[in-house]
Amino acid sequence: MKKGIDLRADGALPRQSTLAIHHPDNVVVVENISGRVVIRATQNNLSMRRTLYLIRYLAAEGYIPGRFERICERRPNGLSAIKWIIDPSCLKPRVTPRQQTNRFMARLIIGAVVLWLALMKLAFLLGR
Repeated sequence: MKKGIDLRADGALPRQSTLAIHHPDNVVVVENISGRVVIRATQNNLSMRRTLYLIRYLAAEGYIPGRFERICERRPNGLSAIKWIIDPSCLKPRVTPRQQTNRFMARLIIGAVVLWLALMKLAFLLGR
């Protein structure tokens, strides 16, 4: 393989990936949106050295385009091509289908009880 040729197609990149980083603890969400890379981290606890290592790792493993693997070595401002966002809420727990069903059923049962009570009251009032 010739140096500088990337055999991976950018179309094969995942649209969104979630990675957990240990030492220091952090969770990173990597998004590939129309050729741009957005990285959302829950905490701002990565040094510049660890940030560069993370970018090289993401490029080598195919999470982001391969051109970012050596971009930081060639250009000191290469990090400007990647948008970093520190967002502690980026990993809010999502509602699972089971939780969604449980909420729906609770509302349905409460609504049925209220309707039954209203009908019973109407029956007693008209029965006099």
